[in-house]
Amino acid sequence: MNPYENDNPFGGTSPKLRGLSRLIKILAGLTFFAAILGFVGAIGIYIYFSQDLPQINTLKDYNPSIVSEVYSADGTKIGEFWKECRYLLPFNEIPKKIIEAFVASEDARFFEHRGVDFASIIRAFIKNVRAGRIVQGASTITQQIARSFFLSPERTFTRKIKEAILATQIEKNLNKEDILFLYLNQIFLGNRAYGIDAAARNYFQKNIEELNLAEISLIAGLPSAPTLYSPINNMTLAREQQASVLQRMVDEGYITEKEAQEALNTPLVIFKAGTDKDFNYKYAPYFTEQVRRIVIEKYGEDFLYKKGLRIYTTADLPMIQAAQRALKQGLEEVSKLRGFKKPLASLKPDESEAFIQKTHEEILDETGILYFPEDSRPKNLPTPVTEDRLYKAIITDIQDNLWHVMVGHVYGVIPQKDRRWIWQKLSKGDVIWVRKKGMYSPNVARFSLEKIPEIEGALYALEPDTGKVRVMVGGYDFKRSEFNRVLQAHRQPGSSFKPIIYAAALDKGYSPSTIVTDSPVTFQVGDNEYWTPKNYGGSFRGPITVKTALTHSVNVAAAKVLHDIGMDYALAYARKLGLQSEIYPYLSTALGASDTTLGEMTEAYAVFADEGRHHTPFLIRLIIDQEGSVIERFSASETISEKAEDNKENEPPENEKTTIPDNEEMNRELLEKGLAFIKEKNLNLTNDELKILYGARIPPHHVITPQTAFVMTSLLKNVVDHGTGYRAKALNRPAAGKTGTTNDETDALFIGYTPQLIAGVWVGFDELKKIGKGMTGGIIAAPIWLDFMQVALEKKPVKDFKVPEGVDVTQLETIAGGSAILEARKELPDVMSAGQQESSPDRSVDFLYEDTSEL
Repeated sequence: MNPYENDNPFGGTSPKLRGLSRLIKILAGLTFFAAILGFVGAIGIYIYFSQDLPQINTLKDYNPSIVSEVYSADGTKIGEFWKECRYLLPFNEIPKKIIEAFVASEDARFFEHRGVDFASIIRAFIKNVRAGRIVQGASTITQQIARSFFLSPERTFTRKIKEAILATQIEKNLNKEDILFLYLNQIFLGNRAYGIDAAARNYFQKNIEELNLAEISLIAGLPSAPTLYSPINNMTLAREQQASVLQRMVDEGYITEKEAQEALNTPLVIFKAGTDKDFNYKYAPYFTEQVRRIVIEKYGEDFLYKKGLRIYTTADLPMIQAAQRALKQGLEEVSKLRGFKKPLASLKPDESEAFIQKTHEEILDETGILYFPEDSRPKNLPTPVTEDRLYKAIITDIQDNLWHVMVGHVYGVIPQKDRRWIWQKLSKGDVIWVRKKGMYSPNVARFSLEKIPEIEGALYALEPDTGKVRVMVGGYDFKRSEFNRVLQAHRQPGSSFKPIIYAAALDKGYSPSTIVTDSPVTFQVGDNEYWTPKNYGGSFRGPITVKTALTHSVNVAAAKVLHDIGMDYALAYARKLGLQSEIYPYLSTALGASDTTLGEMTEAYAVFADEGRHHTPFLIRLIIDQEGSVIERFSASETISEKAEDNKENEPPENEKTTIPDNEEMNRELLEKGLAFIKEKNLNLTNDELKILYGARIPPHHVITPQTAFVMTSLLKNVVDHGTGYRAKALNRPAAGKTGTTNDETDALFIGYTPQLIAGVWVGFDELKKIGKGMTGGIIAAPIWLDFMQVALEKKPVKDFKVPEGVDVTQLETIAGGSAILEARKELPDVMSAGQQESSPDRSVDFLYEDTSEL
């Protein structure tokens, strides 16, 4: 029945119906008009905001900042460099469960929408209105990519429009796999991690395929607020996010309720990630820092920090660890010789427990290990104390000649032999530095009393026959000082410079048996300036052989030899061996007055060790980019460091003394490399001196003859067997070397070698300060060298130095250098005084009254 049939007895349409019909038509028209306006407005907005949008085709050439990694010779990763810690992971290597976790958590309709999910926008709007605040976002994964790559993070209406436009464009140009590849590699996930591969490494120290569901769900809960939700910063919020991700995975059918609950109940071990420098510190910090400098100097900073390089080096990690240990403990022993001042603190009985617990917590925190959730942390965790560092300890008791100490929760004792360097009496409650030295008994650790040294040191080692740098330790502690004392510290080498002078003398006709009179002499070194070199202890030996003079590091003899062979000749000889530092033309140079670096001094000795060849040292073997292409390959080079310039620059200086002998008399390759230096310093060299320095007697790819190198090695072996380097004799294999000590014992050195390895050690303060009376190179540097070499060579066969062809070892005492063309020097005429040389005024005023030798 029509409900309106009685309203109009005369028939026709009811006025109410006509009014309603008109209203409907009006509303329909308005709706249509609004739709047209909305459509036109949307097109206008799209056109307006699309005008200045970036081109998304750059996404197809995705080239993000990736970690560059450094490897030792055995393939161990020892360093990394990055601005953003990211490892690029191909899509086919991303585990399926990770994709499901991120899609469920961030964009459940990802595989259905085309960039913008309007259903999610409406759903999020309703939830946010009901909550009265923003509790859910509606950005799709594609929108997040648009924001991450092209837009700023500011929350504005304009940015959201641009984000939506870009998202639709991205979906038109990339497939879903490409979008997920970009998203999962680009996204920041806290704990210094960019991308899921870095997150797996940083949070769990695992490869991506090793992650379990609990770990995956924890990472997948981070994108919306990675710093806030990181378990490193807030365990509670991280736990809530993990539970939310697992529930969403259940809702989407990716996992079961049982799997979700098992994951939620799985305790996790989480690691707090450090910077790239923190990682490098664990292994070979000075070595990797030098690698960094080399790569940046050649290729630029962005190339190293963003291109994902793999840098394979010559570093021998076990050797480096042995060197670090030897240097640290050696410097600590030197520091002990300077005495004990006072304990770090003296605590009252009621303060001891708090100190012990605080120390325990600090040592645990240094490991960077966290337990998730917090209540999963094991009870009574032991304090992780190792033998490779110092710890603060508190003395808990003193009895039976034992000091009882606690390092955190580790109980131990200090026997008298491990603290005999201290004469003061300490008390219960005193806080001291200790080092673990094994176990005193099954449940009691053994410690030694230590002190952190102010003194510094360096240790440098390379293979003499290849130039491969195996060890570079530039100081006591890289965190304390990044200054690399192997390469950056220009210090006087002291008597370790004498072998360079004696090698030059051998090639001028000297032999080990040449007589030099050790007697007082005074040299005029400038206008009204005179220098009288003195020996250690002030005594003189009279006529002695060159062998004796070098073995016992006799200063006066070295000065007389340099005066005899000529300063300009000696300077050219030193440069030929690879010394690049400024060597001053002063007689005190014979005693090591000119500043050099430990690196170049060690490299010069390597010439003696490798039969007269000089290999340019190198740290990097191979550089490969992220695609596997070789960027550069390095290998041993049998040339001196200084490169030859063009022919014009290598013309000899114009003076009456220096002329170039005939081609057949010269080693032209060697000569060309020396001419630039001769011209730069305006050296006056005779025809014979040029033949000695650069003559044809020197074989190709050598800087001195094998004969000269062998005679020098025999002399330096005698220094180890019978002279100032006698502590190195305990190596119990053929070794050669020389000590060095400077004025007031401010610097102490020992440079020594075997056929397989050469190492140099320097000890001293960064400022010119006396180490201590009697602190010579033989006393404090040689023991460090010995401790290192014993470990470095323990798996290498015992080898002696090769005898060059034509050398009769039975006549070794009378053999001169292989380049000698002058009359053999049986004896150097004695002089009581000598006039000023032509070279220049001497900087030796610092040496007028000070001795620069050693025992």
